[in-house]
Amino acid sequence: MSTLKTLGIGLGILAAGTASAYFTNIFNIQEKTETLLNTNFYTETEKVSKQEAPEGNKIVAVTQNTKTQFTLYFDFGCPHCQDFFEKTYIPLKSEYSEKNVDFTILPYSQKTVGKSFTLAKQLTCIQKINKNKADKFIQTISITDDIKNEELFAEKIKTLELSDKENSDFFTCIKDEDESAQKKTIEIRTQAQENGVIGTPTFFINDVKFERNQSYLKVSTYLESELDK
Repeated sequence: MSTLKTLGIGLGILAAGTASAYFTNIFNIQEKTETLLNTNFYTETEKVSKQEAPEGNKIVAVTQNTKTQFTLYFDFGCPHCQDFFEKTYIPLKSEYSEKNVDFTILPYSQKTVGKSFTLAKQLTCIQKINKNKADKFIQTISITDDIKNEELFAEKIKTLELSDKENSDFFTCIKDEDESAQKKTIEIRTQAQENGVIGTPTFFINDVKFERNQSYLKVSTYLESELDK
């Protein structure tokens, strides 16, 4: 084998290794988010498989249904989160859920103590029991509520219209005797920070991060561009 040919093969192997490392880094954010959604804690969450597909000079994650993924990190102690949730997230979800966009909201708290973290754990429990009630839970329960008043809190939870079993399971979950809800909420918080979340509201459209309270018009314009690809 000639020296030039040997050198060419060596350079080819080196290039392949470098490309592999590069593509692994691109998948970090998407894989971490999918890990949160595919754990046994959320038993009702649909799992997806990922395949590699070329798009220009990068590799993108493609799910079985090839839907655009919209993931919002929500903090009950953040007034901008509530504003974004009501004025942008809910209208977007109403408009784009039927247009090939999957919406996910994940509980986030700056601290692992206090009322905001308690509400984050409760949202974790709602998502475990009936993920379709998560939005209504956020619309019903706020940081100003006296959640230690068990009777008043139970009356508010009734407005979610959970089944008897779901209601029982929810109150069992928020007692968190096995600390599974707390561990899950901390896991979400940790992986959010690994994904670059340092404040809220923060949301991802596929693997692109957006920060602060963005307007419906701005986000919908970006979504339209993604759906047109």
